[in-house]
Amino acid sequence: MQEIKNQAQALVDKYNDQLAAFGIRVALSKKYFESAVPTRSTYSSDAAVSLLNHIDAHFDRKREEKKYKHERNKYHCLVLSVLPIDKKAVHRDHCKDYAFVLRKLERAHIGDEPQRVVYEEHKILKKIEKRLQKTLKKAQKAGIMSACKNTFLDVLRYCTLQSYAYKKRIHGKDRLFWDMIVIASVVLLAILLVLFLNMIGNAP
Repeated sequence: MQEIKNQAQALVDKYNDQLAAFGIRVALSKKYFESAVPTRSTYSSDAAVSLLNHIDAHFDRKREEKKYKHERNKYHCLVLSVLPIDKKAVHRDHCKDYAFVLRKLERAHIGDEPQRVVYEEHKILKKIEKRLQKTLKKAQKAGIMSACKNTFLDVLRYCTLQSYAYKKRIHGKDRLFWDMIVIASVVLLAILLVLFLNMIGNAP
């Protein structure tokens, strides 16, 4: 894994020479983190189905405890952080991160068999260079703030993609704050969609 980090660093160094003219630098770091495996959802509007789901979840926990010893999801990533050279221009907590998973050990629910995935290094390097190219173009067109500072879409990316589970703070606030905002937004959109469909259905 050190070899791909060295190759990625060479790409970062190459683009940093060009980004410096716009007051921007990209920092490369290696991240390893673990996350808890969720329990399978047991919700159902049908009471009988819900009971069966609870029974399945109970046996899932038994199988998991016996076979997989509470194995957690595990991720190895390379992370690009887009930062201003002048640290006062944009606070570090507000700067963009881009994570690229190198390998992972993952399962969707407790009771599932852990699946090991290793990604091809040349494809990861290609994605990293593509991201560096996009960052350079954005810096050329719009400057430091656009290239470095998080937008709501970045926050959404951090909250919804497992590759960003290492981030405990997002855009200067605790991760839980943004998780609640995203959940509330999704619920609101679902309510508005239902109301809209009802209006269409009741239209003469």
